[in-house]
Amino acid sequence: MLRSKGIQMLSYRVITPKTYIDWELLFKFAKEMGIQNIVSEPNEEQIPCISKLCNEYQINLAIHNHPKASHYWNLHILLAAVKEASPRNGLVLT
Repeated sequence: MLRSKGIQMLSYRVITPKTYIDWELLFKFAKEMGIQNIVSEPNEEQIPCISKLCNEYQINLAIHNHPKASHYWNLHILLAAVKEASPRNGLVLT
């Protein structure tokens, strides 16, 4: 429907799949839709796998920093989470 209207969805947010298979399905969906950026709040343990998917599908993932009570509310936590990640992993600061 978007294509028929000449619209391209560039970003998709805020979604946080629970398993690697769910992440892979999300990246496949994003690739098919032409989405370039996914905004999420993944578990830190998932970031290495997500980085692999970012590189494989050539799609960026931005970690969202919801307010305190969210795991990523603190900038230092955000920076540490992406320190070893793919250059396609970044931050969305609001």
